Amino acid sequence: MWFSENLPAGILFAALVVAMGRGAAAPAAERLTTAGVPVALIGAEGRGSGAEGRGATSHDPRPTAHEPRFDDKTLWPDLSGKEYFLKEQWPRGRLYVWGYPGETANLHRGRSRSPRDPADPKNWLVDGRPAEELIFDEHADLLLPASEVPYEVGFRNTELQETFRHVTVEPGAAFIGGGDGRGRTIYGNVWIKRGGAMYAQGATNFVGPHHTFFRNDNLAPSEDDNGRDGRRCSQYFVFNKEDGASVEFRGQVSVSDEFRVYSGTVIVGRDSSLRPGRHAAPRIYGEGVLALLDGAFFGKWCNDFGIPDMTVEGGTIQGGLPERPLERSCTFGLSFKNHTNATFWQLNEEEHQESRRVPSLVLLEGSTIRSITADPAKARLVLTYVPDGVGDRSSFDLRPLPGSATEQEVLDRDPQAAARFAWFDRLPRGLDVFLGRGVVVDTVEFDNLRAGGILYQDAATKAAWENMIFGAGCLAQGDALFTHVEKLGRNGEY
Repeated sequence: MWFSENLPAGILFAALVVAMGRGAAAPAAERLTTAGVPVALIGAEGRGSGAEGRGATSHDPRPTAHEPRFDDKTLWPDLSGKEYFLKEQWPRGRLYVWGYPGETANLHRGRSRSPRDPADPKNWLVDGRPAEELIFDEHADLLLPASEVPYEVGFRNTELQETFRHVTVEPGAAFIGGGDGRGRTIYGNVWIKRGGAMYAQGATNFVGPHHTFFRNDNLAPSEDDNGRDGRRCSQYFVFNKEDGASVEFRGQVSVSDEFRVYSGTVIVGRDSSLRPGRHAAPRIYGEGVLALLDGAFFGKWCNDFGIPDMTVEGGTIQGGLPERPLERSCTFGLSFKNHTNATFWQLNEEEHQESRRVPSLVLLEGSTIRSITADPAKARLVLTYVPDGVGDRSSFDLRPLPGSATEQEVLDRDPQAAARFAWFDRLPRGLDVFLGRGVVVDTVEFDNLRAGGILYQDAATKAAWENMIFGAGCLAQGDALFTHVEKLGRNGEY
């Protein structure tokens, strides 16, 4: 397999889970953990009948996003006490609880595919009483109770406003919604229990002045008949946090497509992963920070050859936080670019030779990439080539989503694909990183670079970079790693 001891333990574990495949029983499950919590404990409370679900109140004893029970070390064994979200004191809000766990309510083209209508207040409790109206806003908490029978509550194709404070999705429940141009807005915490799922068409927008968490206890795709991957939580993620507020991701979280940080701090917690995907051109803007903690991983789950994996426009990528400096390295995974603008099905040795170059990572003027570390020799931010697990043939046209065609299935239906595979396999796997004028670099390891893979814009800026470390996987060393590039084209090409 492609992974090695150079990857953090959390990512090796994620790869192991993926390798087990959908529906496979996890060996020794009681020993597996997610976000530092034994699997046997996740979702153990609150699983029961509809009557129990209907009896939930705003001060229910089960752990939820609105009452996380941080003092319970069996639920939160790895808290350091320095997490920003621990500082928050939330006033009591309105708690909406789905009243019929195990019964699906999901509108399809304006008609419910079940006897229940998600937009009918009679199907909800609010603060333990039958709801008379549904008002979803920044003061509204949502709880979908556990059920042995999988069910969905879907807001798509309704007129309901999808604005919430805290959201809890328990085992067996799936919270589906959003819509093109509409999406979903979250002001508070999100907790998806193992066996639960949450997804929004369009953008899930994280807003507000509070420090929050997004915890996902799912380790692998659902084992029920819907085949839903509980780690994939939205089509897009957009961050517009106020006043330096943050959201910390704990567990394994992926997004189908786009990823934008306009303001606030996005934290990938210890041994956790956050992965945009498919056609995404992720960006971090001037007031945005992406921070990776010990053993954390960030990187697209799919490679678009003609698009950088990340562009930073005045924002910051960093390992560690001032209150939680790195004690173990974290990984920013990048995919190689084949120096063509071809998708996999178009690959052709004669037609696509050096037709378009784009870097894997672009940091434009005023951006920062750095480590905040207890010991730079042992713990730092590492930029490296990480395939997406489908051999090295990382292209959305080959296997766009879990469950898509295997390599052998592709060959069975298109024998000519073997020639494309062979040419594709000969392409160099090095990375290019563009560092613009005024970019700050401090204590970062760059690995798997091509010769000339550091594309610098300004010699004076280059002279100010500190503690640049080059890994053993780089295809050159010393001055041979640097290339002067005056500017990038409109789409990042050079």
